[in-house]
Amino acid sequence: MLLVAFLWTWNAYGQKNTPYLGEVLKMINMVKTMNNVRYQYQLRAQFPDETTDQVEGEVYLANDRKFFYNSNDAFTLIYSDSWYYNADHRKKKVEIYNLNKHLTKEYRSSIEKEIFGKDMLNLYLDSVILKYAHVKELKKNGDTVNLQIEFTDKMPLKSCRVVYNETDKDLISYSIRTFQPWKGKEYGKNKGTTKEITCYNFKKAEEGKKYATANFFSVEKGTVVLRKYRKYDLNVKL
Repeated sequence: MLLVAFLWTWNAYGQKNTPYLGEVLKMINMVKTMNNVRYQYQLRAQFPDETTDQVEGEVYLANDRKFFYNSNDAFTLIYSDSWYYNADHRKKKVEIYNLNKHLTKEYRSSIEKEIFGKDMLNLYLDSVILKYAHVKELKKNGDTVNLQIEFTDKMPLKSCRVVYNETDKDLISYSIRTFQPWKGKEYGKNKGTTKEITCYNFKKAEEGKKYATANFFSVEKGTVVLRKYRKYDLNVKL
């Protein structure tokens, strides 16, 4: 999910800045092979009324096993080969669904295509990003490359900063900033919601036992038993 936004910006950069195209193509190939990855992130938001919110979390994405884990201060979400699990930490509720029994093959295929596939990336790339990306800054310090990309005022996506090691072909971090204007007038002109997400500490997604559903719940004699968040309200579809 987060890598999709990252890839959009990278491909756009290569088209708009031909002097750097060779460098960018190498990075595109590197990022596109990051099918199994884990990283940490921080998401900050400022709303039209000047209030703010912030969460910190971790993503574990294993495309080859179709396993997705995303946990932060607000929620913990798991999508596995059999289960959908969502713990809402603010409402103190847990939802658990047996995917094999409660989703059609067609609907499940569409969900997995959105999470693990790249069709949406290619569509967005061809129809929007290629027209508007602009590289503001490219710096190198030894093997470390620091790239700043900006976008037209008409787009919700405003900027992206990417840092990577070009020798080891390792992604170090990236930040994406968006702005969505508020349609009402109660907060004055040029008000809206600004969101910025920073992802860092990228590593290979290895076996990942700590993310397994068994750490969060088990099914015993047809009943779900919570292993974490035991006091949360439970909604189950077995």
